[in-house]
Amino acid sequence: MNRAQTPSALSVLLVEDSPFDSRLLIEALRPATLSGEVVVQTVKRLSLAIAELQRVSFSCVLLDLGLPDGQGVDNVRALREIDSSAAIVVLTGLDDERSATQALQLGAQDYLLKGEIDGERLLKLIRHAVQRNRQTVELEQQLDGSFFQASRDPLTLLPNRPLLLDRARLQLAEAKQRHGEFGVACLLLDGLESARAQFGAVVADELARRLAELMAENLRGSDTLARLDDEQFALLLYPLPEAATLSEAARQLMQRVEAVRQIGHCTVQPSLRIGLAVFAGGPESAEELLVRARNLASSLPAGRSGLAGLQLEETAVAPAPTPAASFTPVDLDGRWQPWVDTETGLCAGLELIPLVGGQVMPTSAAPTDSAQSAEWVLACAEYLGRAWSDWVGGGFQAERLALNLPATCLRQRDLPARLHSVLAAFDLPSACLNLEVEELAFRNPTPYQEALQALHAMGFRLVLDGDGGDTSLGQLSQLPLAGIKLSQGQLRGLLDDSLQGASRRYFNAVLGAARGLGIPAIATGVDSAEALAALRVIGLRWMQGERVVVPLEAHLVPVQWARPVRLA
Repeated sequence: MNRAQTPSALSVLLVEDSPFDSRLLIEALRPATLSGEVVVQTVKRLSLAIAELQRVSFSCVLLDLGLPDGQGVDNVRALREIDSSAAIVVLTGLDDERSATQALQLGAQDYLLKGEIDGERLLKLIRHAVQRNRQTVELEQQLDGSFFQASRDPLTLLPNRPLLLDRARLQLAEAKQRHGEFGVACLLLDGLESARAQFGAVVADELARRLAELMAENLRGSDTLARLDDEQFALLLYPLPEAATLSEAARQLMQRVEAVRQIGHCTVQPSLRIGLAVFAGGPESAEELLVRARNLASSLPAGRSGLAGLQLEETAVAPAPTPAASFTPVDLDGRWQPWVDTETGLCAGLELIPLVGGQVMPTSAAPTDSAQSAEWVLACAEYLGRAWSDWVGGGFQAERLALNLPATCLRQRDLPARLHSVLAAFDLPSACLNLEVEELAFRNPTPYQEALQALHAMGFRLVLDGDGGDTSLGQLSQLPLAGIKLSQGQLRGLLDDSLQGASRRYFNAVLGAARGLGIPAIATGVDSAEALAALRVIGLRWMQGERVVVPLEAHLVPVQWARPVRLA
């Protein structure tokens, strides 16, 4: 959206719903407005302020923290996300200087006590705030530019080795937490050195750029392609696609690489060797996975395209699948992990943590077949329904329950109807249940769309189980979401980066997407005071984890629900 040019006069947006306070501020600035030094526009709601900032650039925003549609320091965060070039001066009362201090930490340049409004002092404060904010924005732009240069390959502008390893560590931590598969592929481009020796660096560099564009063409939003050196590229794959899908994608990519035969008037002969290292549990690090992938690629004959490290399933001779009923555990038990609204300290919902034999089901025993996965979900839903029925019988009703929904079970077309039937037997309304759906189902909706649409039509609330940062806002808005669960892996990355750099920008983007969709973002795995404090600093309201509330047995849920949690 094109913004109007900022005029030479200071343009001030006053966001204040109190007619009395608004009139005092306007009168204080009247001499400056009459002289043409200041232009003031007033709005009474946060939503109107956002609309004005999207339409026009302002030098400064005088912002009340208590508005009809926005309360507290979140008002600062909301306006900063729209336009960080506008200096923000917070208007606060004598009894709320603590909130003003928090607003400064979120990017406001200054604050003004409502009872101490003086025209000359106010004008001077605005001028200084605008000047400081301009310097801050310039510094942030320089830092962003420096980060881009330091984290990109100068020839192809792809991520370089340090950025690739940073992302690999985060995704590997996520895979370990979620018991998922994570893949690192090494791609060795043969033919670049011979092109350099025969035609020179210009032709070789153009060939490298051309091939990099080919490799990046069909990547998923969650994949990362990086250039490690002249001939070596690497690709992060999480979640890992099915073997047949990977094999076909590799075959097509090798064909496209080999089809590049001309760079200008020069004849070239590139080929591609791919080594794939798959993490499926264990202590292996991201660096070790990359080395293993490189060794696999290097084991292939040079000058010939090939793929190593991918084991295709022999479906024709595979044994018959285990009957679905055998995956319905007879000793299914559960604990309840609350998520807490940190502004009120009260529980906002409960997630079922299913247990088998008193333990969370190990990865090796988790169902992977779609039919078996569906039976597992239905068994958990029945346990959840029984708990609901017991609570209601005792005079307590939890407002929101949550159940994890693996993407694999969504391939079963009858799952929505069966799930609805199970819960209906306990008179549990669909609207009271959050279904936490793996992010994979939103990034690649084709195999899962029918089931997702059916669940939504039945009144279930769909929550994105993942951080959403690798899924576009357009993909997220295809179905009405009820929330986004942020992963523990991303939280660890944020703490490792001291709430700065790429991890902070990533979190800001995810939180911005949640606000854009009007849904909560829920942090999971909050297991330390440091993590709790960090999330509160960046403005995340809903949290889940042992540092907030430990998982509860069913009989303790009614007691904890109405008891405020004391947060550090």
